[in-house]
Amino acid sequence: TKIKVFMTKENTIKQLDLDVYVTGVVASEMPVEFGIEALKAQSVAARTYALAHMKELGGTACKNGKGADLCDTVHCQVYMTKDARVKAWGKDKGEEYWNKIKLAVEATSGQVLTYNDNLVMEPYYFSTSSGRTENSEDVFSTSIPYLRSVESPGEEKVKNAKSSKTFKYRELSKIINNNYNNANVTSTSIKKQITVIDRTEAGSVKNIKVGNITMTGSKFR
Repeated sequence: TKIKVFMTKENTIKQLDLDVYVTGVVASEMPVEFGIEALKAQSVAARTYALAHMKELGGTACKNGKGADLCDTVHCQVYMTKDARVKAWGKDKGEEYWNKIKLAVEATSGQVLTYNDNLVMEPYYFSTSSGRTENSEDVFSTSIPYLRSVESPGEEKVKNAKSSKTFKYRELSKIINNNYNNANVTSTSIKKQITVIDRTEAGSVKNIKVGNITMTGSKFR
């Protein structure tokens, strides 16, 4: 199977063997230090995502792909060529790391995710959750039966599982008002002007009132 990938920096479309592409994705999307079984799981997810976006298989091609099935950025899946990835890792370990990823991809060759005997068309993945995944309709527009909120324990131990950013009242007010003219948030009142309306099943903010307007938690983030 061949897949067309838009290489953003070169502004060209490359046609690649599917597993060559998957190797470049797994090498870019997951730390090579992870265990081989984790790398295998990522290989299956990346392969499924790729096939779900191939036009000739009835998938939806990337809107940034300029005719390709996928682009090589986080918009789709990050893809790097072997030369670029090995160079980024460094010559001492680069080749060894690449071969580890290649082994995981080869061990799962031909394996994809299916649901009711059909290819999974929304095989989304992420690095870290809050300890519970989200229902698809709380993140995207539609309810997908295999994207349900489930416990995801152990993630609190992952490096950078939590992050925070501090804003001064005046700074945050300016950001909000610059993006939403009718929010009418003020630095003196902002503390009382932001209210969480409801939360998703996973516990994330679903809707939040900001001054005179309401937006989704993800939009506010």
